[in-house]
Amino acid sequence: MPRTKSLSVTEAKIQKLETELEALRGERAQILADQLAAAEAQLDGLRSLVKEAGGATPAPRKPGRRPGKKAAKKKAAKKKGKRTRVNAAEAAKRIEALVTEAGAEGISGREVALKAGIAYQSALKILNGSKGYKRTGKARTVKFFKK
Repeated sequence: MPRTKSLSVTEAKIQKLETELEALRGERAQILADQLAAAEAQLDGLRSLVKEAGGATPAPRKPGRRPGKKAAKKKAAKKKGKRTRVNAAEAAKRIEALVTEAGAEGISGREVALKAGIAYQSALKILNGSKGYKRTGKARTVKFFKK
């Protein structure tokens, strides 16, 4: 015959264990709080020693960065030659010749700037500002045609 316990006895034991568990969690939280307070006090003491020695206290580091590692710097693009200034009329002539040469295939603003030897923003300003050019596409697929 299986041994049976009353449900109330089992529930009472569970309740007793839960109260013990809560007490232990409170005790653990108190121990951790004490350890944190001791660590902060030690840190304050070290900062005061650094100040007395004449050094600056280091700024707290950003999370996710490893100390001693420097961020990778972007390499500067090599310049192919000194860019000379071109007046707007000369630039417009160069751009018109390139767009006409491209024909039905069209040409991107980047290609125009590289082949004409002018700045990309200047080429776009001329291409977008002139009514003689038709623009198709969006973002990176924009092509310019002669109207």
